[in-house]
Amino acid sequence: AIADGTAIADGTAVADGTAIADVAAVADGTAGADGTAVADVAAVADGTAVADGAAIADGTAIADGATVADGAAVADCTAITDGAVVADGAAVGDGAGIADGTAIADRAAVAD
Repeated sequence: AIADGTAIADGTAVADGTAIADVAAVADGTAGADGTAVADVAAVADGTAVADGAAIADGTAIADGATVADGAAVADCTAITDGAVVADGAAVGDGAGIADGTAIADRAAVAD
């Protein structure tokens, strides 16, 4: 469990099943492994790979160049910014803001 306000630096590998708590800053190049829970208002920065099965909670900002991998659940009100790649099978919830240049791959479910 990575607690509130923690800064997770560039290139850090966050292991399977890790819970990343509210307002954590997840920096460039961080790899969030399978089953990682990225909690409310976490900032997922440029180049971050959010891996299979990750749950990305409400209010999370997914920055430019972030890759949201297969099976990731992207919850309501998430802001997915320019150049983000939302891969196959990702579920993007209600009210998500998907900005210009975002690539939403096959089988992604983008809700109302």
